[in-house]
Amino acid sequence: MVCPRCRTRRLWQLASGRVRCAGCRYTFRPR
Repeated sequence: MVCPRCRTRRLWQLASGRVRCAGCRYTFRPR
């Protein structure tokens, strides 16, 4: 799984099943 914006794999697991990118701070819900 990668960030859809900056394509890095450095992601934080958040509550409610969301993921945040450590690089560009983009928060998204993985498919």
